[in-house]
Amino acid sequence: MSAGIVDLGSISSWSAHAGETGTGTYLLTGYGEHTGTSGQTYLKLILEDVDGRATGFAWPEARANVMCSATPAPVRVSGTVQQFQGHAQIKVHALTPVNPDHLSSATALLPRNCCPEAALPAFIS
Repeated sequence: MSAGIVDLGSISSWSAHAGETGTGTYLLTGYGEHTGTSGQTYLKLILEDVDGRATGFAWPEARANVMCSATPAPVRVSGTVQQFQGHAQIKVHALTPVNPDHLSSATALLPRNCCPEAALPAFIS
């Protein structure tokens, strides 16, 4: 990757990347249009992986670079990690679907809440 762009890793590691711009692959589990108090519209995205859930925001200037499809779907996200009320979130610059055949580990995207209790030890690295 070029200088200044980092691999954001799992959602649980985003706090360590606050203020950094990077990329990562996550499971898009929901999205919807919203209007802020200023009247500006934005796209709110729910991203998940085996380590957690986070919110992404795509503002009007990034919307041309955000391609959402049916959920859940693996996606490649480029954005800047921000802290808000003690939680990491991402300002999305681009989001594109990922062909599941090109994932190195599909289980890394499987949200823990979708896994039976008996299977959870398999995710501990």
